Amino acid sequence: MYELRTAAENDYEAIYSLNKTNMKAMVAQTWGEWNEEFQKDFFDKKFTPERYRIIEVDKFFAGFIVFLEEKERVYIEEIQLAPQFQGKGVGTQILHDIITGAEKNKTPIDLQVLKINTRAIALYNRLNFILVGETDTHVLMRLV
Repeated sequence: MYELRTAAENDYEAIYSLNKTNMKAMVAQTWGEWNEEFQKDFFDKKFTPERYRIIEVDKFFAGFIVFLEEKERVYIEEIQLAPQFQGKGVGTQILHDIITGAEKNKTPIDLQVLKINTRAIALYNRLNFILVGETDTHVLMRLV
């Protein structure tokens, strides 16, 4: 259904553009505005291609995921799908695959998501993630 590959430098524009498409309204609702200069600088500082995995569906760019597989946990930092791939089970399948791997290693999965992102929170709840904390802007969730 999908393939993951490590991002390359030339994936930068697609990743940033998708981030802007998906996050602009939520950032504005959470922090008051989308400041393009600030957001671009913030993204530039965190963008290292080897951290990102490109999600491809039928060889098309469908989104990206950033997750760390550590000895004591898996941390899902970010998962974003292009609007035309949302609601089609792609994200659920990716998360199921991560969950299956973590269960084999008896490793918990942690993540954080913007409080305003109720659609993502509902997905994580369906997958049995539980609320373990919160910040002013995010909920912290865990699957054990």
